[in-house]
Amino acid sequence: MSPIFATQDAEAENEGQGFTQGVPGDTDSDLVLDARWGGADQSQDTARLRGAGPQPTELGLLDLDEWDENETYDQDPPTCLHYSIEWKVTLNNKPVSKDTEQDLVLAPRFYWSLFLRPKLENLLQRKLLPYKRITCDDTSVTVSVTGRSERDLTKRFDETDVDWSIVEKRLLAWAELFRAGKKLRLDLSFNYVEDGQPAAAVRRTGKRGPSSVTQRMLAERASQLDAEEHTSGQQSVWRDVYNLMRCSGPPCRLGPYCWRDPVGKKHYRLRTLQMRALIRYVEQGGRIRAHDEVPEDIRQQLYEEEQQRLEGQQKASSASATGPAPIHITNVLPGPSHAPTKQPVASATCSLDLPGLLDVAVE
Repeated sequence: MSPIFATQDAEAENEGQGFTQGVPGDTDSDLVLDARWGGADQSQDTARLRGAGPQPTELGLLDLDEWDENETYDQDPPTCLHYSIEWKVTLNNKPVSKDTEQDLVLAPRFYWSLFLRPKLENLLQRKLLPYKRITCDDTSVTVSVTGRSERDLTKRFDETDVDWSIVEKRLLAWAELFRAGKKLRLDLSFNYVEDGQPAAAVRRTGKRGPSSVTQRMLAERASQLDAEEHTSGQQSVWRDVYNLMRCSGPPCRLGPYCWRDPVGKKHYRLRTLQMRALIRYVEQGGRIRAHDEVPEDIRQQLYEEEQQRLEGQQKASSASATGPAPIHITNVLPGPSHAPTKQPVASATCSLDLPGLLDVAVE
């Protein structure tokens, strides 16, 4: 073999060894290899040697079967979308409570049914339902991303019937913004209105008096019920009974609590005595889930009170019909203010028979 060919074979062998060993970061060497080998396969190997990774996967929300409650999902770069929920409850356009759910990865429709709706119902049971009859008017939803590049999505839904597919679609559309470091957020407002406040409810005033005393008593009772629930781990019997027997409001004006007779559909006012009797009945193992399950002895007591009330009204009406004996008043006018004139008195006269001279008789 000639020296020229031997030298070329040696250089090719050395270059082949350098390609096989792959010196990282040697750009000049890579360029030489690409120029000499020039094949597509060799270019792909060179890209692999440079450390080029696969393109990032598309970020999404986790379905229920993909979600692990014990997983933190804090990978960097992220493997799924993260978002937060800020929600509040209003009554008659006044805020009642607000809360925040942070760093969520489960799709909103699943998080609502599993976690958020039970939290909402528990809040209503503790703060509103024992004292007021309320109805959900609508739910306002706002989907937003930090920064001014995208406009917020604002929707309104009747009651709590949120179309979560609309919300999730907008979150998925902002996946690349989340990958770039932006934050995704849902703002939910559950708006309730008071439905027919009972006539016997205490009127609100700005002065201290019966209203403030009643509100303080209600707050104390709520605290006692919360303590009872926390100790027992179960919902208070008191709260269940009071919720069931709360007056529905107009046209019933007996409130705040009444029993509806399932037979005649008549309302009977429940006083504290009857409410305590119902609570004792449940605590002793009885069950009251509807008005037709009220014990018979309490029904008879209500019937008797109503009968006594009707009899008292009849007596009062009959007494007003007969009425007391009439009283006659005669007005006597006074006489004239001047003194009466004296009437002349007739003088009595008699005849005297005097003997002799009158002068002598007088002497």
